[in-house]
Amino acid sequence: MDKIDNIDYLDLLHCKFTYKGTTKEEGFDCFTLVIEMGKRRGIKVPNINRINIKLDQTPLLFEKQENHDLFKEVQRAKDTLVLLKNPFGAIGHVGYMLDRNHFIHMSTDEGCVVSKVTDKKWKNRIIGYYLPKE
Repeated sequence: MDKIDNIDYLDLLHCKFTYKGTTKEEGFDCFTLVIEMGKRRGIKVPNINRINIKLDQTPLLFEKQENHDLFKEVQRAKDTLVLLKNPFGAIGHVGYMLDRNHFIHMSTDEGCVVSKVTDKKWKNRIIGYYLPKE
């Protein structure tokens, strides 16, 4: 893997997947990991788990601005959220961009991992890049 300058996430690597988990000891899901990375980087990410949005409804936050005015679409950059679809086309996975090419996210099998947006596995699954609206 290419070198990533800011290493404020190394302690999170391989922590386990836990739905709605909020600590590295307990584990994280993909969205609670994004919230943790936001805290570490000074970006307040709204906690959708606290507003009774289920994981499979996450795309509504990003696609239906008339329903949930929480995020805005931006260009790919460091400290943005990356929204992805699964291999079957359903949107419902999110990661946090560490730089322009790498994102940190949760895998149910591997736990917390870093991937490249240009990797074949992810390249065609990316829906867009977002930041929380202030």
